[in-house]
Amino acid sequence: HYMLQKVFSINLFDMKHDYNTINVSSDGHIIVNEAKERIIYADLCMSELEVFDKDLNLKKRVKGPAALDIKYYLTDEDPRQVIFSKKIPFAYLNYCSSRDYLFLNYIGDFMEGYTLYDKTSYIMQFDWEGNLIKCCKSDKYIDAISCSQDADSVNDVYATMLDDEGKYFLVRLHEKE
Repeated sequence: HYMLQKVFSINLFDMKHDYNTINVSSDGHIIVNEAKERIIYADLCMSELEVFDKDLNLKKRVKGPAALDIKYYLTDEDPRQVIFSKKIPFAYLNYCSSRDYLFLNYIGDFMEGYTLYDKTSYIMQFDWEGNLIKCCKSDKYIDAISCSQDADSVNDVYATMLDDEGKYFLVRLHEKE
């Protein structure tokens, strides 16, 4: 079992630093596998994974596959508020995991408007050491993914996608032969 360990504390509303970067640096997924004693952080906006042991020691950092050219600026309303400039980057949107693998829904592109529905999705399979096992491209935007504890390939992953009329449908993913 894990014991809670206080790593750091921050009061978001009592800024004593020069710039507020919380909205461009805080989103992502914290994924835990107790049996493997691994914690993986998958960043929502940057193409980066971090693999930690159970004591929160960084074991590995995985950068890529895309190097997003992210731009920032300070708002006119509050010159200490840092936000993305014109387009918002998206990397690891969501995930599912099994005992042996982690499946991440990856975009690696920018939202330039109000939707990601026109973007290509990739399902990336990693082991719990952060090694890429396989990457599969989807012809349609994938909204959410799920799998069982026994999943060992992309063929064991279920997803929701949008059809041409904007309605969601459930599919079981499979690799093209």
